[in-house]
Amino acid sequence: MTKDQCFEAEFSPEGGRIFFGSEVKKLCKKAKVAVVGKIRDPQMAEDALANGDADLIIGSRTHLADPYWTLKAQMGRKDEIRKCMSCLECFKLFRPGAHNMRCAINPFVGYELTATEHNVPKTSNPKKLLIAGGGVAGMQAAILAKKRGHSVKLVEKSERLGGHMRLAGTPPYKDSLQRAMNWFIAEVGRLGIDVEYGVDVGLDYIRSYRPGVAILSFGAEPARL
Repeated sequence: MTKDQCFEAEFSPEGGRIFFGSEVKKLCKKAKVAVVGKIRDPQMAEDALANGDADLIIGSRTHLADPYWTLKAQMGRKDEIRKCMSCLECFKLFRPGAHNMRCAINPFVGYELTATEHNVPKTSNPKKLLIAGGGVAGMQAAILAKKRGHSVKLVEKSERLGGHMRLAGTPPYKDSLQRAMNWFIAEVGRLGIDVEYGVDVGLDYIRSYRPGVAILSFGAEPARL
C-alpha cells in the first residue's frame, strides 16, 4: 500500500478495501479480520460480514461525522445518519499549529463535553430567530437554534434549500456533497422548522418580521483573480 492509499478521499471508491479482508481471511484461519476504509452505508457493512469478507467493521471518520451511526443503524434509522464526506477536514488536526479536531458537517466534534447531536443545552432565553439563506450554513444554524428551543424561521431566495452545495455536488466524485446536503434538508424537515421560499430578504422584510435575532447566511461570492 502506497502512502497516498493510507486514507480515502472523495474520489476513492466506497468500501474499496473490503476485498483485502476476504484475501487475508484465506490466509488467517484463526485470527479475526477487520476491515476499515470509507464504509459509510450500514448495508455495505452488513454485506461484508454476511459474505465472510470480514469479522469486524471499523469506522473512524464515519463516527466523527455521526457518533450515533451504529445506534441509528441498529434502530432502522439509516436515513438519519449523517455520512462522512471524506473531505479530510478532520486531518487538519495533524497540521502544525492545529489544536483540536473538526468536522465539516458535524459542528459538535471537539465540543462533546459541551453538547452533542442529542444533548443540546436548552436556552433559558428563547428568541424569535430569522435566518436568511438556506445553504448549509443557514440550515445548520436553524437546526441548532431549533434544538436549543428558539422559534426559528428559515427563508430562502430560491425555491429549494441547499445553496451552493447543489452545484458543488454536481461534478464526478462529489456525490458525497449531495448526500450531505440531503441530510441537512431532511433534518430541517424532521425538526419541523418553518421554511419560506422565494423571498429575497432585505431590511424591509426584517423590519416587518421583527425578529429578536437575524442571521444572514447569504453565502460567499466567487473571488475574482
